[in-house]
Amino acid sequence: MFCATLLILPALSAQDGVDENNIIRYEAKKKLKIKRGNIRFGEAQITDHTFKDGEGVITFDRDVKKINGRGANFMFNSITIPETCIERTVLTEVNLAGVKKFKGRYAADDGNCIIKDGVLWLFANGSDVKDYTVPDGVKGIAHAAFQCCKNLRSLTIPESVEFISPIWYYERGIMTFNGKYASEDKRCLIKDGVLYTFAPAGLTKYTIPDSVTTIGEYAFSSCLRLKSINIPDSVMIIEPCAFMDCNRLKSVIIPESVTTIEFWAFADCNRLKSVYCKATTPPSFGNDVFYGNASNRKIYVPRASVEAYRNAEGWKEYADDIVGYDFE
Repeated sequence: MFCATLLILPALSAQDGVDENNIIRYEAKKKLKIKRGNIRFGEAQITDHTFKDGEGVITFDRDVKKINGRGANFMFNSITIPETCIERTVLTEVNLAGVKKFKGRYAADDGNCIIKDGVLWLFANGSDVKDYTVPDGVKGIAHAAFQCCKNLRSLTIPESVEFISPIWYYERGIMTFNGKYASEDKRCLIKDGVLYTFAPAGLTKYTIPDSVTTIGEYAFSSCLRLKSINIPDSVMIIEPCAFMDCNRLKSVIIPESVTTIEFWAFADCNRLKSVYCKATTPPSFGNDVFYGNASNRKIYVPRASVEAYRNAEGWKEYADDIVGYDFE
Protein backbone atom coordinates (compact mmCIF):
# COMPACT_ATOMS: atom_id res chain seq x y z
CA MET A 1 0.00 0.00 0.00
CA PHE A 2 1.18 3.54 -0.54
CA CYS A 3 1.11 6.76 1.39
CA ALA A 4 -1.68 9.15 0.43
CA THR A 5 0.47 12.25 0.94
CA LEU A 6 0.93 14.38 -2.13
CA LEU A 7 3.80 16.79 -2.55
CA ILE A 8 2.96 19.43 -5.13
CA LEU A 9 6.20 20.91 -6.40
CA PRO A 10 6.51 24.04 -8.52
CA ALA A 11 8.12 22.38 -11.53
CA LEU A 12 8.56 19.04 -13.21
CA SER A 13 12.34 19.36 -13.08
CA ALA A 14 12.23 17.49 -9.77
CA GLN A 15 11.87 14.32 -11.84
CA ASP A 16 15.24 14.71 -13.55
CA GLY A 17 17.33 11.57 -13.30
CA VAL A 18 14.47 9.34 -12.17
CA ASP A 19 14.33 5.96 -13.87
CA GLU A 20 11.41 5.80 -16.34
CA ASN A 21 10.20 2.61 -14.66
CA ASN A 22 9.68 4.54 -11.41
CA ILE A 23 7.26 7.07 -12.83
CA ILE A 24 3.85 7.30 -14.43
CA ARG A 25 3.16 10.24 -16.70
CA TYR A 26 -0.30 11.50 -17.53
CA GLU A 27 -2.08 14.39 -19.18
CA ALA A 28 -5.13 15.99 -17.59
CA LYS A 29 -7.15 19.17 -17.66
CA LYS A 30 -6.65 19.78 -13.96
CA LYS A 31 -4.51 18.62 -11.06
CA LEU A 32 -5.54 15.24 -9.67
CA LYS A 33 -5.72 14.25 -6.03
CA ILE A 34 -4.46 10.73 -5.49
CA LYS A 35 -6.23 9.15 -2.52
CA ARG A 36 -5.36 6.00 -0.64
CA GLY A 37 -7.54 3.13 -1.87
CA ASN A 38 -8.48 4.78 -5.16
CA ILE A 39 -5.39 3.68 -7.01
CA ARG A 40 -2.62 1.26 -6.06
CA PHE A 41 0.71 0.44 -7.62
CA GLY A 42 1.59 -2.93 -6.10
CA GLU A 43 4.40 -2.55 -3.59
CA ALA A 44 5.56 0.79 -4.99
CA GLN A 45 4.87 3.87 -2.87
CA ILE A 46 4.42 7.42 -4.09
CA THR A 47 7.32 9.68 -3.17
CA ASP A 48 6.46 12.70 -5.26
CA HIS A 49 3.81 14.15 -7.55
CA THR A 50 4.11 17.19 -9.79
CA PHE A 51 1.68 18.83 -12.16
CA LYS A 52 2.29 21.66 -14.60
CA ASP A 53 0.77 22.80 -17.89
CA GLY A 54 -1.55 19.79 -18.06
CA GLU A 55 1.14 17.17 -17.46
CA GLY A 56 1.42 15.16 -14.27
CA VAL A 57 4.30 12.98 -13.10
CA ILE A 58 3.93 10.54 -10.21
CA THR A 59 7.22 9.29 -8.82
CA PHE A 60 7.69 6.05 -6.85
CA ASP A 61 10.33 4.54 -4.62
CA ARG A 62 10.76 1.50 -6.88
CA ASP A 63 9.81 0.10 -10.27
CA VAL A 64 6.06 0.14 -10.92
CA LYS A 65 4.96 -3.40 -11.77
CA LYS A 66 1.25 -3.28 -11.10
CA ILE A 67 -1.52 -0.70 -11.38
CA ASN A 68 -4.92 -1.24 -9.81
CA GLY A 69 -7.24 1.68 -10.40
CA ARG A 70 -10.65 0.12 -9.77
CA GLY A 71 -13.08 2.72 -8.50
CA ALA A 72 -10.80 5.60 -9.34
CA ASN A 73 -12.39 8.85 -10.44
CA PHE A 74 -9.47 10.29 -12.35
CA MET A 75 -9.98 12.19 -15.58
CA PHE A 76 -6.85 11.36 -17.57
CA ASN A 77 -6.49 12.56 -21.13
CA SER A 78 -3.62 10.12 -21.57
CA ILE A 79 -1.48 7.83 -19.44
CA THR A 80 1.91 6.27 -20.12
CA ILE A 81 2.43 2.79 -18.70
CA PRO A 82 5.99 1.97 -17.53
CA GLU A 83 7.97 -0.81 -19.19
CA THR A 84 8.00 -2.85 -15.98
CA CYS A 85 4.21 -3.21 -15.80
CA ILE A 86 4.14 -6.83 -16.85
CA GLU A 87 1.59 -8.36 -14.49
CA ARG A 88 -1.78 -9.19 -15.97
CA THR A 89 -3.68 -7.40 -13.20
CA VAL A 90 -2.35 -4.05 -14.32
CA LEU A 91 -4.44 -4.39 -17.42
CA THR A 92 -7.55 -6.18 -16.18
CA GLU A 93 -8.26 -4.22 -13.05
CA VAL A 94 -7.65 -0.66 -14.17
CA ASN A 95 -10.78 1.44 -14.52
CA LEU A 96 -9.45 4.93 -15.05
CA ALA A 97 -12.29 7.22 -15.99
CA GLY A 98 -11.92 9.50 -18.95
CA VAL A 99 -8.68 8.20 -20.48
CA LYS A 100 -8.58 9.47 -24.07
CA LYS A 101 -5.28 7.94 -25.16
CA PHE A 102 -2.75 5.37 -24.00
CA LYS A 103 0.96 5.80 -24.53
CA GLY A 104 4.04 3.69 -23.93
CA ARG A 105 4.17 -0.06 -23.53
CA TYR A 106 1.20 -2.10 -24.82
CA ALA A 107 -0.50 0.95 -26.35
CA ALA A 108 -2.02 0.23 -29.76
CA ASP A 109 -0.83 2.29 -32.72
CA ASP A 110 -4.00 4.38 -32.55
CA GLY A 111 -3.62 4.91 -28.79
CA ASN A 112 -7.19 3.76 -28.16
CA CYS A 113 -6.45 0.51 -26.40
CA ILE A 114 -3.97 -1.62 -24.49
CA ILE A 115 -2.90 -4.89 -26.15
CA LYS A 116 -0.72 -7.45 -24.39
CA ASP A 117 0.14 -10.93 -25.66
CA GLY A 118 -2.52 -10.63 -28.36
CA VAL A 119 -5.27 -9.71 -25.87
CA LEU A 120 -7.09 -6.39 -25.89
CA TRP A 121 -7.22 -5.62 -22.18
CA LEU A 122 -8.50 -2.07 -22.03
CA PHE A 123 -10.09 0.55 -24.26
CA ALA A 124 -9.75 4.28 -23.60
CA ASN A 125 -13.17 4.88 -22.12
CA GLY A 126 -12.90 8.65 -22.53
CA SER A 127 -12.14 8.40 -26.23
CA ASP A 128 -14.30 10.37 -28.64
CA VAL A 129 -14.38 7.40 -31.05
CA LYS A 130 -17.94 6.27 -31.78
CA ASP A 131 -17.30 3.40 -34.20
CA TYR A 132 -14.30 1.26 -33.39
CA THR A 133 -12.75 -1.73 -35.13
CA VAL A 134 -10.60 -3.93 -32.95
CA PRO A 135 -7.09 -4.00 -34.49
CA ASP A 136 -6.50 -6.95 -36.79
CA GLY A 137 -4.26 -9.52 -35.12
CA VAL A 138 -5.92 -9.29 -31.71
CA LYS A 139 -6.71 -12.84 -30.58
CA GLY A 140 -8.79 -12.19 -27.49
CA ILE A 141 -10.81 -9.55 -25.65
CA ALA A 142 -10.62 -9.29 -21.86
CA HIS A 143 -13.59 -9.16 -19.52
CA ALA A 144 -13.75 -5.42 -18.76
CA ALA A 145 -12.08 -4.16 -21.91
CA PHE A 146 -14.89 -1.80 -22.90
CA GLN A 147 -16.24 -0.90 -19.48
CA CYS A 148 -18.05 2.43 -19.15
CA CYS A 149 -17.24 3.67 -22.65
CA LYS A 150 -19.49 6.71 -22.85
CA ASN A 151 -19.05 7.59 -26.50
CA LEU A 152 -18.60 4.22 -28.20
CA ARG A 153 -21.66 3.22 -30.24
CA SER A 154 -20.50 0.28 -32.37
CA LEU A 155 -17.75 -2.30 -32.14
CA THR A 156 -16.40 -4.44 -34.98
CA ILE A 157 -14.67 -7.74 -34.19
CA PRO A 158 -12.04 -8.90 -36.74
CA GLU A 159 -11.57 -12.50 -37.89
CA SER A 160 -8.36 -12.78 -35.85
CA VAL A 161 -10.27 -12.82 -32.53
CA GLU A 162 -10.44 -16.38 -31.19
CA PHE A 163 -11.89 -15.89 -27.71
CA ILE A 164 -14.10 -13.45 -25.84
CA SER A 165 -14.19 -13.26 -22.08
CA PRO A 166 -17.71 -13.43 -20.63
CA ILE A 167 -17.78 -10.27 -18.53
CA TRP A 168 -18.15 -7.03 -20.48
CA TYR A 169 -20.08 -4.02 -19.27
CA TYR A 170 -21.98 -1.71 -21.59
CA GLU A 171 -23.84 0.42 -19.09
CA ARG A 172 -23.98 3.14 -21.72
CA GLY A 173 -23.16 3.55 -25.34
CA ILE A 174 -22.68 0.44 -27.46
CA MET A 175 -25.71 -0.34 -29.61
CA THR A 176 -24.31 -2.61 -32.32
CA PHE A 177 -21.70 -5.30 -32.86
CA ASN A 178 -20.27 -6.04 -36.29
CA GLY A 179 -17.96 -8.62 -37.78
CA LYS A 180 -17.03 -11.95 -36.21
CA TYR A 181 -19.47 -13.42 -33.65
CA ALA A 182 -22.05 -10.62 -34.14
CA SER A 183 -25.67 -11.80 -34.05
CA GLU A 184 -27.95 -11.08 -36.99
CA ASP A 185 -29.60 -8.23 -35.10
CA LYS A 186 -26.12 -6.91 -34.13
CA ARG A 187 -27.01 -6.81 -30.44
CA CYS A 188 -25.02 -9.83 -29.22
CA LEU A 189 -21.70 -11.58 -29.56
CA ILE A 190 -22.35 -15.30 -29.87
CA LYS A 191 -19.63 -17.94 -30.10
CA ASP A 192 -20.32 -21.68 -30.31
CA GLY A 193 -23.86 -21.14 -29.08
CA VAL A 194 -22.79 -19.09 -26.04
CA LEU A 195 -24.16 -15.57 -25.79
CA TYR A 196 -21.17 -13.80 -24.28
CA THR A 197 -22.31 -10.22 -24.22
CA PHE A 198 -25.20 -7.98 -25.08
CA ALA A 199 -25.50 -4.32 -26.07
CA PRO A 200 -28.55 -2.99 -24.21
CA ALA A 201 -28.43 0.70 -25.15
CA GLY A 202 -31.90 2.02 -25.91
CA LEU A 203 -33.77 -1.30 -25.39
CA THR A 204 -36.51 -2.11 -22.88
CA LYS A 205 -37.36 -5.58 -24.22
CA TYR A 206 -35.39 -8.22 -26.09
CA THR A 207 -35.78 -11.67 -27.65
CA ILE A 208 -32.65 -13.80 -27.46
CA PRO A 209 -31.68 -15.33 -30.85
CA ASP A 210 -32.64 -18.97 -31.48
CA SER A 211 -29.00 -19.88 -32.13
CA VAL A 212 -28.17 -19.47 -28.44
CA THR A 213 -27.79 -22.63 -26.32
CA THR A 214 -26.05 -21.03 -23.34
CA ILE A 215 -26.51 -17.61 -21.76
CA GLY A 216 -23.02 -16.79 -20.56
CA GLU A 217 -21.76 -15.32 -17.32
CA TYR A 218 -22.87 -11.71 -16.83
CA ALA A 219 -24.28 -11.68 -20.39
CA PHE A 220 -27.19 -9.40 -19.45
CA SER A 221 -25.81 -8.14 -16.16
CA SER A 222 -26.65 -4.51 -15.35
CA CYS A 223 -29.00 -4.10 -18.32
CA LEU A 224 -30.76 -1.42 -16.33
CA ARG A 225 -33.59 -0.64 -18.78
CA LEU A 226 -34.70 -4.12 -19.82
CA LYS A 227 -38.21 -4.86 -18.60
CA SER A 228 -38.74 -8.15 -20.44
CA ILE A 229 -36.47 -10.79 -21.96
CA ASN A 230 -37.69 -13.70 -24.09
CA ILE A 231 -35.56 -16.83 -23.73
CA PRO A 232 -35.88 -19.23 -26.70
CA ASP A 233 -36.39 -22.99 -26.44
CA SER A 234 -32.85 -23.53 -27.70
CA VAL A 235 -31.31 -22.41 -24.38
CA MET A 236 -30.14 -25.22 -22.08
CA ILE A 237 -27.80 -23.46 -19.65
CA ILE A 238 -28.05 -20.14 -17.84
CA GLU A 239 -24.61 -19.41 -16.42
CA PRO A 240 -23.70 -17.47 -13.23
CA CYS A 241 -24.91 -13.88 -12.90
CA ALA A 242 -26.37 -13.96 -16.41
CA PHE A 243 -29.16 -11.48 -15.58
CA MET A 244 -27.81 -10.00 -12.35
CA ASP A 245 -28.80 -6.39 -11.59
CA CYS A 246 -31.47 -6.18 -14.29
CA ASN A 247 -33.41 -4.02 -11.87
CA ARG A 248 -36.38 -3.25 -14.12
CA LEU A 249 -37.05 -6.85 -15.09
CA LYS A 250 -40.49 -7.78 -13.77
CA SER A 251 -41.07 -11.26 -15.17
CA VAL A 252 -39.19 -14.00 -16.97
CA ILE A 253 -40.21 -17.22 -18.70
CA ILE A 254 -37.65 -20.02 -18.48
CA PRO A 255 -38.33 -22.57 -21.25
CA GLU A 256 -38.52 -26.33 -20.77
CA SER A 257 -35.21 -26.76 -22.59
CA VAL A 258 -33.24 -25.23 -19.70
CA THR A 259 -31.51 -27.93 -17.65
CA THR A 260 -29.09 -25.77 -15.62
CA ILE A 261 -29.46 -22.43 -13.84
CA GLU A 262 -26.24 -21.45 -12.13
CA PHE A 263 -25.64 -19.28 -9.08
CA TRP A 264 -26.85 -15.67 -8.91
CA ALA A 265 -28.35 -15.96 -12.39
CA PHE A 266 -31.16 -13.52 -11.51
CA ALA A 267 -29.65 -11.98 -8.36
CA ASP A 268 -30.53 -8.41 -7.43
CA CYS A 269 -33.30 -8.16 -10.00
CA ASN A 270 -35.20 -6.27 -7.34
CA ARG A 271 -38.44 -5.88 -9.31
CA LEU A 272 -38.64 -9.48 -10.48
CA LYS A 273 -42.01 -10.72 -9.22
CA SER A 274 -42.99 -13.50 -11.64
CA VAL A 275 -40.75 -16.40 -12.70
CA TYR A 276 -42.29 -19.02 -15.00
CA CYS A 277 -40.28 -22.24 -15.23
CA LYS A 278 -41.77 -24.66 -17.76
CA ALA A 279 -39.52 -27.68 -17.12
CA THR A 280 -41.33 -30.64 -15.55
CA THR A 281 -38.03 -31.81 -14.05
CA PRO A 282 -36.44 -29.07 -11.91
CA PRO A 283 -33.27 -27.77 -13.60
CA SER A 284 -30.08 -28.10 -11.57
CA PHE A 285 -29.85 -25.01 -9.45
CA GLY A 286 -27.01 -22.89 -8.07
CA ASN A 287 -26.87 -20.84 -4.89
CA ASP A 288 -28.94 -17.68 -4.47
CA VAL A 289 -30.29 -17.72 -8.01
CA PHE A 290 -33.09 -15.30 -7.07
CA TYR A 291 -31.23 -13.41 -4.34
CA GLY A 292 -32.46 -9.84 -3.90
CA ASN A 293 -35.70 -10.23 -5.88
CA ALA A 294 -38.99 -8.53 -4.98
CA SER A 295 -40.35 -9.72 -1.63
CA ASN A 296 -43.65 -10.86 -3.16
CA ARG A 297 -42.03 -12.92 -5.95
CA LYS A 298 -43.77 -16.08 -7.20
CA ILE A 299 -42.16 -18.98 -9.06
CA TYR A 300 -44.68 -20.70 -11.33
CA VAL A 301 -43.98 -24.35 -12.25
CA PRO A 302 -46.06 -27.16 -13.81
CA ARG A 303 -48.73 -28.25 -11.32
CA ALA A 304 -47.61 -31.88 -11.37
CA SER A 305 -44.05 -30.78 -10.49
CA VAL A 306 -44.70 -28.50 -7.51
CA GLU A 307 -43.47 -30.95 -4.86
CA ALA A 308 -40.47 -31.93 -6.98
CA TYR A 309 -39.41 -28.28 -7.15
CA ARG A 310 -40.05 -27.65 -3.46
CA ASN A 311 -37.80 -30.57 -2.53
CA ALA A 312 -35.09 -30.11 -5.17
CA GLU A 313 -31.65 -28.87 -4.17
CA GLY A 314 -31.50 -25.10 -4.47
CA TRP A 315 -35.18 -24.73 -5.36
CA LYS A 316 -36.24 -25.71 -1.83
CA GLU A 317 -34.73 -22.43 -0.63
CA TYR A 318 -37.70 -20.79 -2.37
CA ALA A 319 -40.31 -23.45 -1.49
CA ASP A 320 -42.80 -20.91 -0.13
CA ASP A 321 -42.71 -19.00 -3.42
CA ILE A 322 -43.34 -22.03 -5.67
CA VAL A 323 -46.90 -22.44 -6.98
CA GLY A 324 -48.53 -24.61 -9.62
CA TYR A 325 -49.39 -23.24 -13.06
CA ASP A 326 -51.08 -24.61 -16.17
CA PHE A 327 -48.72 -24.02 -19.10
CA GLU A 328 -50.16 -24.37 -22.60
